[in-house]
Amino acid sequence: MTGILFGNSGFTTSERRTLKGQASVAQASRPLAPSRWVPILGDHASSFALQNCTAIVHSCHCRSAPMTLTMGRSFQTTPSSTAEETDMSGKFNDQVAAVTGGSTGIGFSIAQALIAEGARRVYITGRSVDTLEAAVARLGDKAVAVVSDVSRQADLDTLKKTIEARDDRLDAVFANAGICEKNPLGETREAAYYAMFDVNVKGVFFSVQTLLPLMKDASSIVLTASICSSNGMEGLSLYNASKAAVRSFARTWANELKHRKIRANVLSPGFTRTPLMDNGLKMSESDIAALRQYVEQITPLGYMAHPEEIASAALFLASDDARYVNGVELMVDGGLSQI
Repeated sequence: MTGILFGNSGFTTSERRTLKGQASVAQASRPLAPSRWVPILGDHASSFALQNCTAIVHSCHCRSAPMTLTMGRSFQTTPSSTAEETDMSGKFNDQVAAVTGGSTGIGFSIAQALIAEGARRVYITGRSVDTLEAAVARLGDKAVAVVSDVSRQADLDTLKKTIEARDDRLDAVFANAGICEKNPLGETREAAYYAMFDVNVKGVFFSVQTLLPLMKDASSIVLTASICSSNGMEGLSLYNASKAAVRSFARTWANELKHRKIRANVLSPGFTRTPLMDNGLKMSESDIAALRQYVEQITPLGYMAHPEEIASAALFLASDDARYVNGVELMVDGGLSQI
């Protein structure tokens, strides 16, 4: 059966919630603000850019308040009749993977593609029970969802125990959860610094460290960073620095884990169209159209990516096709960062 396990990040036992029904899932991704690119669009685009952080790059670790749930309680949902699988190559046949931030956006697309490629079980995490419920309804009974905040070690321990309880060993870990918030220099509070680094840096580090004992030798780690890891987008100094740290992790771990032949690589997405533009950033249709037009102009491939396209690159890095690829950063941005 498909399971949703609730961790203990901020949850109380005073209220309980029974999961029911199968809602449709919206794919979300995390916002960035490349202000050096947007002004070409004119005053209209510049206005929504400054207010909303308009460049959508990759999966979002929800910033909404934790829901009140039963601590450590495992709930069962009815698996969907289909997991939206398609005929593929089966490169992940009988494999087990964990995807943090896997309930929406690129993380969800990674989980979906793994199952389509034959994965036996995929563990996904997120902080929103609603999106996790919707995700497992679409993914089916090969998905196990854990409500978890990657910045909290107790939640990561719950994830580890969930995997151990099923006697699973991991073939791949996708450390994908992260957040993005604008922080102009001179206006940034200390709390914003810790919030960003707790999730984007600490969360990635301790996600991998916690799950490392469960990883098979010659398995794979894929870290989600951003094209911002190597540029200086205005107003995003904390985000940019956090993703540069993620990129650095892969270099060190590729060397540090060589005795186990575990590969560590980085996925850095570019502009990706997701519902977060509508639901998270509250962008209007004209805002989205203006951004899309601009991305079409500046990106060599001439369009904004879909989450599935980013996910396919993530699966490549984790697959045997990339068995001699280690410590690299793969820019999946239509060529934008290369020109």
